[in-house]
Amino acid sequence: MKDNPGVVYLVNKYKLDLKKINMKVLAHMIALTNSFILSVTLFILSFVDNFALKILACFVIIIPFQYVMYMIIGKMYKKEKRNK
Repeated sequence: MKDNPGVVYLVNKYKLDLKKINMKVLAHMIALTNSFILSVTLFILSFVDNFALKILACFVIIIPFQYVMYMIIGKMYKKEKRNK
């Protein structure tokens, strides 16, 4: 789990301490976030007919959406760390 790209990103970006985090909860949160990102992206792409436009739209949608969702997770864990 520590080698997961999502976990590595959160640890490096938000300076999270993995020893203080419940890894099972973090794993579920990352899995739910990734499935939400994928399902929303595919839902939006279902309205586009052109294949080349779908590929372009996929990158335009998925990269910022993933950044925002992981930012929310990171800030949530940072806030939780401050409150303890």
